[in-house]
Amino acid sequence: MQRNKYKEYFNSIAESRIGYRKSKSYYWDSITKYCNYFLHDESSVLEIGCGTGELIHEVKGSRKVGIDSARS
Repeated sequence: MQRNKYKEYFNSIAESRIGYRKSKSYYWDSITKYCNYFLHDESSVLEIGCGTGELIHEVKGSRKVGIDSARS
């Protein structure tokens, strides 16, 4: 039952998440740069809890998969 509450919550904020991330781009850009430091263009990347997928879209890698239980 508690699991459904979490799922409903994250589904409800998914659309506003992109705008929120853009408003804090200085932080998210530094996270992306940090991840890219360890990755190469031919890397495989799995992101669990990827949300709307902005990070996995921006990091290096030729094979990238994002998994999230939210509908976004």
